[in-house]
Amino acid sequence: MSIQYQIPKNSRLIQAQATAVATFNVPVVGKYDFSPNTGLLISAIYPNHLYFLERVNIGGDISEADFQDAIATVPVARYRTSVENAIVFPQPLPIVNYVINQELNTFIWTEKSNDNLIVDVYGILNQTAVLVGVTNVQLFMSFNLYDITDTGYIAEYKGAATQQNIGAVVPAVKAHNSYWSKD
Repeated sequence: MSIQYQIPKNSRLIQAQATAVATFNVPVVGKYDFSPNTGLLISAIYPNHLYFLERVNIGGDISEADFQDAIATVPVARYRTSVENAIVFPQPLPIVNYVINQELNTFIWTEKSNDNLIVDVYGILNQTAVLVGVTNVQLFMSFNLYDITDTGYIAEYKGAATQQNIGAVVPAVKAHNSYWSKD
């Protein structure tokens, strides 16, 4: 079951990618450490635009079973903005398996120029027998992000955010019927 959001039809879809790389023995000896992967760019974000981070796909360059067998410290992804350092989700999201079309469904707003939506990836993998001779392990992430510029929709979002005082994640924008009609 999924949550259905109706966003304005003129919203621009941004399909973005980021890759996290863990190199064997760097910086942790005998391990693959994703910790150097901070500030991986998902997309530039602009003031007075509302963004809807809809979903993520995560895969890797080793099999999912090999990835899971090698987990020493569960890899996590923390989504944030680069200028304000605004955290998108209260807790980092664990990466315990590869996912296809994992819904994130959150709104992002910035009032700062030159801001970006970024992801930090942390976690450690052991070198299991199948990974002997493997120099790097990569996690590939792809995102569906919508750029919403409709001023009426943004006003509804900002009103709902103020009323609920919950910051970036506001599913209650449905107050405006034209945005939440059944098409």
